[in-house]
Amino acid sequence: MRLERTNKQYIGKVEAFEVCSINSHDMPKKNEEILHSRQVGLQSDVIGKDADGYYIEDVSVNGKMRKKVINKFGNHYLLGIKDGKKQYLQVPSWSCGWYWSFGYIHEYTNDRRPKNSKDIACHYHWDDRIVGKQETYDCEKQCWLGGKYYHHLNQNKSFSETVLTDAESWTLAELMSACYKLKTMAEVLGKGGSNLTINPCQEVIKNEEEVKRINEVVLPELFKEIDKILTPK
Repeated sequence: MRLERTNKQYIGKVEAFEVCSINSHDMPKKNEEILHSRQVGLQSDVIGKDADGYYIEDVSVNGKMRKKVINKFGNHYLLGIKDGKKQYLQVPSWSCGWYWSFGYIHEYTNDRRPKNSKDIACHYHWDDRIVGKQETYDCEKQCWLGGKYYHHLNQNKSFSETVLTDAESWTLAELMSACYKLKTMAEVLGKGGSNLTINPCQEVIKNEEEVKRINEVVLPELFKEIDKILTPK
């Protein structure tokens, strides 16, 4: 039996069950136990049983997808569903001892159970495919074709659902935009230029104290605010 997406997902029998999403998947048969290598226990958001004895878990809050943070190939925030697949924003991390990595969007090879995934199925960037002008490449014409411009996540029509309200989506977009600009600023101030060639004003541009403030004080504060938006309450 195929079911439309609702705000609930059905979970197997107590003591031996695995979450079974009803989003474009078959319902488990009556009295069928859902047994997998990774078995989990009842969660706090289970709201009761259905007529067939399956536990019901609420997966929405006020009509929006429930926020979620998972730890697989690094910590990730759930953003929503794009082209039928869940999209996750990787939590920022300090890389190579001199810059922040952030804005990476991932899909997992196991969309229904990402913690069981063997790899990342798709990798792209926030400022490339979430916001900004959504250009596509025409292989026949060998050129880029302009598309719509999106200011924030909830405007992006390729997402059928997101975890954010419009107000949260705008705030997240503001924070992410500021993070990108500050990262670029720190790189320019650290290298003394844009690194295309030697900048004749290199010594005037360099400011190690400001680089340290951006990387150790300012960006971490912005990341905290992003975490507040995307972490379940």
